[in-house]
Amino acid sequence: MRLRIKTYPNKMLEMISNPIEKIEAKHKRWANAMHFFISKYDGIGLAACQVGNPIRLIVINTKTLDREGVKRTMVNPEIIGISKEHTIASEGCLSLPMKFVKVNRADTIEVGYRDIDGTSKKEEFSGLEARVIQHEVDHLNGITMDKREYIND
Repeated sequence: MRLRIKTYPNKMLEMISNPIEKIEAKHKRWANAMHFFISKYDGIGLAACQVGNPIRLIVINTKTLDREGVKRTMVNPEIIGISKEHTIASEGCLSLPMKFVKVNRADTIEVGYRDIDGTSKKEEFSGLEARVIQHEVDHLNGITMDKREYIND
């Protein structure tokens, strides 16, 4: 499967993605292709709508050689709790190349989702992982980071 990133102002990036009712083999193929894509392009997160499929599927991978992180596939992720503490930090996005925006995000979040095998999960994430998940869930809701802009760099 060959994925191509949709860049702003592609209308796909402004659509609300559709829930996945039943996880099928095609969703697993999409998730695998998305993980491969972000590893190839040094990304740390990707929403299916960014590669042309308006479904509620995201992948994140914040593991690097010098950092312990998380690698997850999330089906129908929903942020169900956020901390009172927030941090403003610069974000980039594969769909808005060469643009960096300072965005205010919750430091810690609780997320409900299904893994790619259909198991319901509820996890707490903080730091970089929380920021990446919030960014990708925004994509699922048709919101690009520039719509959450705090200060342009």
